[in-house]
Amino acid sequence: GGGGGGGHRPPCPSVAPEPPPPLRLLVVQGELDHAAVLRRCALAAHHGGSGTAAAALAAGTPQVIFPCIFDQFFWAERLCWLGVGANAGSQSPRELKETLDAMLQPSVRLRAACLGKKIRTEALESSQQCFSCIKSEIEKHCKKNEPTTNSLGGVTHRDPISPTLTKDDLTRKGDAENNTNDCDTLCEKELPNGMSVWALINSDSELMHIYKEVFEDCVYFKHGFELKDGATVVDVGANVGLFLLACADRAAEAAGAAGPEGPLRLVAIEPAPAAFACLRRNLARHGFPHRHEALNLAIV
Repeated sequence: GGGGGGGHRPPCPSVAPEPPPPLRLLVVQGELDHAAVLRRCALAAHHGGSGTAAAALAAGTPQVIFPCIFDQFFWAERLCWLGVGANAGSQSPRELKETLDAMLQPSVRLRAACLGKKIRTEALESSQQCFSCIKSEIEKHCKKNEPTTNSLGGVTHRDPISPTLTKDDLTRKGDAENNTNDCDTLCEKELPNGMSVWALINSDSELMHIYKEVFEDCVYFKHGFELKDGATVVDVGANVGLFLLACADRAAEAAGAAGPEGPLRLVAIEPAPAAFACLRRNLARHGFPHRHEALNLAIV
């Protein structure tokens, strides 16, 4: 086209990201602010935990995943699908080098940067929407299942599962809500602190992993987390309920040390049916005297 306006307009060139910084070795002991560090990295290599994966996504950093347990395999697959990560869990050294080179390509880094910018822009709005959704579901659940006062003065579900039921009782009764028999997949397990809980059969490693995080390492009670008088604690993805049971324990300790405290309101949200069945039993057994609600929902 000779300037008359009839020529074909070429596509706008993509803006290439800045070249990666020089490689450096950084050793950190203790807690690390992912948001501050990952945005300065050319690439993040990790096991694929949801927290690290989300932080790297928000930072706009490509990722190489070495999944080992639980949901790490899911996040590795998801990052591959998004085109900003690769699963290197079973690769040879040569294959790993090729994967690292591929993830450092400008096209991948540009895709990760664009996705990170979108996530950061939507983060506040999404958090508010998620909170509104959770609040709405809790309110609907409370209207549907008005709590009743039991003989001990505690507030619990209508048609609760008694904490004194034996496995034989549960076999006859089944699940009060979905009318299914869970005893082929559930069993009682004793935790290292002596607490007896319902859990999935063959889930010892997962249960002990969560127990260590919650009761021994106290990872969820850091960064200013405080249980105040009459507080509402919402656990999204509650699994079998260990975090809420730990909250009940801490509230009991506070009551013993500083006088009686108002009961907590424990709200558990768990989508997996089998884990939810364990969750309901554990709240019924260990949740007294706190109000507790269990919702079989997924937050997406």
